[in-house]
Amino acid sequence: MASASEDSGAALTSARAADSDSSGARWWYGLLIGSVAGAATGLADTLLALRSGNEIVGAADVPTVMLFHAATFGVCGVLACAVARFFEWPRRALSLLVATGSAVFLVGAWANVTLLDDFTSTFSIVVDLALLTLAYLWVRRKYHGPGSDEVGARGWGITAICVLVVGGAVTTLGPVRDEGPEVHAGVKQGAARPNVLVFLVDTLRADALSCYGYEQPTSPEIDAFAADATLFADCRATSAWTKPSVASIFTSLYPTSHACVQQREILVPEAETLAEVFRAAGWRTAAFIDNPFVTPEFGFGQGFDDVDYVAPSVVANGTLLGKVLFMARLLSLDGTPFGVGRHIDRGARALVEEGLLPFIDAADDPWFAYVHTMEPHLPYDPPREDALAFGFPRDVAYGKTPPYNGILPFQKAPDPPPGVREALRAQYDGEVRDVSRWFGRTLDALRERDVLENTIVVFLSDHGEEFHEHGGWTHGHSLHPEVLRVPLIVRVPDAIEGAAAGRGRRISGVASLLDIAPTLIDIAGIHFPKGTQTQFGRSLAPQLVARGDDANATERALPERAIPGDRVLLAEVTMGPVTLRSVRESRWHLIRATAPPMRTASALYDYVSDPGERRDRTEKETLVESQLASRMEGLFKALEKVALRGRAREIDAETAGRLESIGYTTGE
Repeated sequence: MASASEDSGAALTSARAADSDSSGARWWYGLLIGSVAGAATGLADTLLALRSGNEIVGAADVPTVMLFHAATFGVCGVLACAVARFFEWPRRALSLLVATGSAVFLVGAWANVTLLDDFTSTFSIVVDLALLTLAYLWVRRKYHGPGSDEVGARGWGITAICVLVVGGAVTTLGPVRDEGPEVHAGVKQGAARPNVLVFLVDTLRADALSCYGYEQPTSPEIDAFAADATLFADCRATSAWTKPSVASIFTSLYPTSHACVQQREILVPEAETLAEVFRAAGWRTAAFIDNPFVTPEFGFGQGFDDVDYVAPSVVANGTLLGKVLFMARLLSLDGTPFGVGRHIDRGARALVEEGLLPFIDAADDPWFAYVHTMEPHLPYDPPREDALAFGFPRDVAYGKTPPYNGILPFQKAPDPPPGVREALRAQYDGEVRDVSRWFGRTLDALRERDVLENTIVVFLSDHGEEFHEHGGWTHGHSLHPEVLRVPLIVRVPDAIEGAAAGRGRRISGVASLLDIAPTLIDIAGIHFPKGTQTQFGRSLAPQLVARGDDANATERALPERAIPGDRVLLAEVTMGPVTLRSVRESRWHLIRATAPPMRTASALYDYVSDPGERRDRTEKETLVESQLASRMEGLFKALEKVALRGRAREIDAETAGRLESIGYTTGE
């Protein structure tokens, strides 16, 4: 018969063995609860997206999003197991740790993406720390030590079943997006029905081209094109990054009105796009795109018969977790781990040779093609010889832009070390040289196919790029001319009567990317029925072709019809509640930033005497600043009244007057 001491020792050994089993079991238990918590978080994330009605994530994406969150949180659950085992915490503590951590992530990520400046701003960090403190106090209250140890897998299993049922219901019964109402358009009698090529080079600032005054020979092919086309000397973008700017090109709407402003937002189906108008009028339409923001997932496929693009990852672009991993540079926009460059740059060669030219060869006239190439966009990695031609050091690896978060309002990055800016600009110029070469080859291919003289060719960009002129890098952070001033060069072919009179000219005054859609619709002879959609651009046809009495005029005899220099133009960038807006009127350009909690800052420039915007006149021109600020506020309120989001609005006389001052029209 065993002694009491032996019984005691056996019991202790048994208890330790059980404890060991429990610790070992925590690994699968952590994986289980992490996966369930992740799936629940993914479902909540999707419901938030669907509730907003303006996100990339749709009902059909629910299983993918839930699986993505479950896998990521499952890994976190296993890591939580290691923490629990080190501190000898029981299952209840582990359950509270994973569940509370998931809740904190959901609330914190949502707040950072939709409400706060940026993940790394001081205010965001304070909010996140406050959330963590509340989570700690909650866990302390709910967990009372080993006495309340057991929380079995049964509860988590039931939770998993509930999450799967709700997720399946959302997937099956959720809303399905479409291209919106049918667009009605026709061709005017006797119209030439030309082909149209819109060739957009992402991130190309106007002053990076020799034909716009740059001293470096970056663009011989573009310069030659400009010499036989019409160059608009001062064209302005509506925003400082791709998605809202291209949406303005497609719709002739300001960002506030087309409502495709922030990273997760889409171009809503109610928008009537340039491609939709051309397709409705009988053109075959296609797009060849390198930028993952300008894709059908974000609503930019509307009106295109064919879209050749690299699809963006739904989870990376449309979920809170994807946003966090992208900000941490752990996930790219196409879902590729560790990197943000590979997916966005197949290159102009591939877009032209493998996409555009086969489309042209197979298409019956007329056709409308949109090419969106990314050469000057980060990462700056041109062919080596092109960078060396602009002063890049030999035997040196390509550099990256200095760290810069671009938190508004008007945050400036430190001055870079000597030579950094020059090396980066050489890389950028090399990219411009490369894309100019491929644009020239595109024109040669059109000429060889005998279609150039029946094709309107538009060369442009969506925005520029900063090289620390005002303390920033890249784009999306400011509304200065290095970002807003973009090239716009249009060649109207001989098939259009009076086209020769407009070629070889340089047009003064202020043009806008808003003008692209009404200009092409006008020149192509398309009848766009009155009242179908608001447009804020104006047709530039009078600067491009001679009509009526001027139809037989020579280029020299064509009257100068410069765009009015006092044209009112707006621009904007929005990041959650953080907004940067500007108004350009008369000789003044006012930029005004607002950021929580109720921070504002303004900068005022006289762009006639100071086109580079180096001297802030806010303190010396307080009355002008006050008047323009009030004017800008009224204009943006007016834009909100004709925004696509909501659509139920009546336009009063005062609002109509404001809209008219910035080019408000409703078709023909």
